[in-house]
Amino acid sequence: MFNNPLYLFALAGLTIPVAIHLLSRKEGKVIKLGSVRHVVETSTQQFKGIKLNEIILLMLRCAMIIVFSLLLSGLQCSNPGKEKWAIVEKGLERLPNLNSVMDSLEKNGYSLHLLANGFPNLKDSNASNTGINYWQLVEELKQKNLSEAIVLSKNNINYFKGMRTTLPENVRWINQPSPPADFPVRAVRFSRDSVFLLTGHTAFVALNRKDLHDRGN
Repeated sequence: MFNNPLYLFALAGLTIPVAIHLLSRKEGKVIKLGSVRHVVETSTQQFKGIKLNEIILLMLRCAMIIVFSLLLSGLQCSNPGKEKWAIVEKGLERLPNLNSVMDSLEKNGYSLHLLANGFPNLKDSNASNTGINYWQLVEELKQKNLSEAIVLSKNNINYFKGMRTTLPENVRWINQPSPPADFPVRAVRFSRDSVFLLTGHTAFVALNRKDLHDRGN
């Protein structure tokens, strides 16, 4: 996994040592001699040693560029764990349509957790949604050694705080809106036995990728 894959373009610098190797190769010169009496024969092994040194030097130069590019790109090697999590945002665990889904996930080896700081156990936690930050929780998930994680979230726009981050490949983030509900907003009393009640209605509003990007930045 690479934190900054854009720096992998530095691998294009491999053309530099290859070009140096090709340009440094000199063709033999033809020298006319009147007599070969004083010409000393050179061992073939010496020529092989020179060519081998050139190849080793080329490989070392290429290796330096590759290592430098991988360091810039933030290469991380980790073995995925065997643990699987199902992470649910507070309030969604009470929805009837999700109860069967969570039971099925639990039977398939998923551990149920709450979408909150530290990811506490869903059944044993009374944590609230106060101070929740989706981007920060994604960063915390990256540090967990999980084989797979399924996140069921309301995708509340107020919880997208700070800089946007990338979602790991082993995490599936599923938007699960809350069901519509009516709630009292204001009561106006006209007479002793007459009251006008103003009610509000909640409804799910889908957010597109641009909305989330603008909110994250």
